[in-house]
Amino acid sequence: MRLSEKYIPTTLDEIVGQHAPIRRLKELVANPYPCCFLLEGLPGVGKTATANALAEDLGCCPWTGKFTVKAPRLGIEKIEELFGHALRMRPMSGSRWHVLIIEELERCVSDAARTELKCQLSEGEMPEHLIVVATSNDISKLEPALLERFEVMAYSSGLAFADECREWLTEVWAKECLQRGMGERDMPAGWMSWGVDRERFSLRMALNSMGSMLDLMEAVEEYKREHAGEDEV
Repeated sequence: MRLSEKYIPTTLDEIVGQHAPIRRLKELVANPYPCCFLLEGLPGVGKTATANALAEDLGCCPWTGKFTVKAPRLGIEKIEELFGHALRMRPMSGSRWHVLIIEELERCVSDAARTELKCQLSEGEMPEHLIVVATSNDISKLEPALLERFEVMAYSSGLAFADECREWLTEVWAKECLQRGMGERDMPAGWMSWGVDRERFSLRMALNSMGSMLDLMEAVEEYKREHAGEDEV
């Protein structure tokens, strides 16, 4: 399992390095109301993780009120199915809220789907207990009429974000080293290169690069154990 999958956040408290958006969404959890949020930023900074963590904190999961769609596959029939029926039905258990997660909203290619979505998200049309959380890598590709339906929250991705991630990555490194029987080891000085560079830091890439390095170190340790003493024979 990749480390980015192993350490998927399950609550908003576990999202790393995005303080302003998380503070705003925690306010929503404390006092939910029908609304639409758009999380905007480069890949690997926690947008989708945040959307799923918000749903969890609201008591929604795939069988009790959480719906996830990828924008490239979002057609008018799917929108009509969701807004005409599924999102208006009260969940049988758990939260009374629905959370609709739309991934990569700017990649919705159907003009008809974008128009229908804009209508369904307009004031007076949205289902009573619905929270929509969309993600986008580039909101400049969205038409203003659709964009204005959302409260946009920008996600950090550069050096400041990398610095925010450092302490948490150090904890993950130490935990993984102990779990793999390699004892206590300092995280390599070049850790920032795991996440691409100083201008664009991806926590997902950093975790997976860390995992690859740990796998290599583990293999080397195993080789040393298997061949210990051969030079003395």
